[in-house]
Amino acid sequence: MPLIRVLFLTFLAVPFAEVVVFMGRRIGWTVLLSVATTLAGVALVARQGPGELARCRTELSRGVLPGKEIANSVMILVAAALLLTPGFLTDTAGFCLLVPPIREALGKWALKRLGTGPITLV
Repeated sequence: MPLIRVLFLTFLAVPFAEVVVFMGRRIGWTVLLSVATTLAGVALVARQGPGELARCRTELSRGVLPGKEIANSVMILVAAALLLTPGFLTDTAGFCLLVPPIREALGKWALKRLGTGPITLV
């Protein structure tokens, strides 16, 4: 079995094992809720992701560096990863990243934290 499959299965199995140990008999509802939030999140990512990429292309065709659009795309990608990870905290963080006002505030905070130095493209 390739290493990537082993890592992927481990990535999924460990959190579910923790839930089984923690929840005991209530595991059925917990797993069902976790799978439902994952499916809902993936559907939201599938709706928001392509739109953001289209905005990136539009800005690039205008000759403008699409900084905000790239930041939003990265946050949507992180949201997808969090939503695919079983767990309620990761699902909550993922859903938060799918809310445009939260993404905008996080982007502004990150720019303030990182500063605005010169950008060079190679």
